[in-house]
Amino acid sequence: MVSVTTLLVAEGFIDSQWFTETAREKGTFVHKATELFDKGELDEDQLDPVLKPYLDGWKNFLFDSKFKILEIEQRITREDLQLTGCPDRIGILNGKDTIVDAKSGLIYPTTGLQLAGYRILKGDKYYKRVAVRLGPTMSRGYSITEFKQPTDRIVFSGALRCYNWKQEHNKGA
Repeated sequence: MVSVTTLLVAEGFIDSQWFTETAREKGTFVHKATELFDKGELDEDQLDPVLKPYLDGWKNFLFDSKFKILEIEQRITREDLQLTGCPDRIGILNGKDTIVDAKSGLIYPTTGLQLAGYRILKGDKYYKRVAVRLGPTMSRGYSITEFKQPTDRIVFSGALRCYNWKQEHNKGA
């Protein structure tokens, strides 16, 4: 079983050598803060001031877009594909089923592949795929990138097949 992100790293789509431990840590804390906020469990008085602009950006995104959250950080597993993943949010955006990935750093084209992987996990039903970049340097603390490339699904599926083939044939090699 492989996670969506681990697969993209293993197959060379994401080069994690450029991600610093500080950036990883910030991303983890931003994700946790937005998750706890969405679940109504965040004590904002205890929030590190460094994280406040990111949370404010998330709040502004929710307010401005009217995004209706249906699922928060719900792990999905497909045994038939030997694939698992945990989309940040699934909900309704502008009347359409949408998978949202929150980012505290830059948004790369590989985010489209990541979101395509989550869509596959959801049974390939149509979902809009959206990344929301959070941070103090953007207007209202966020920006939105929608991924519409139909080839993202094909590329992700091919990467998954390659990964699974390697796992099957390289055992003991």
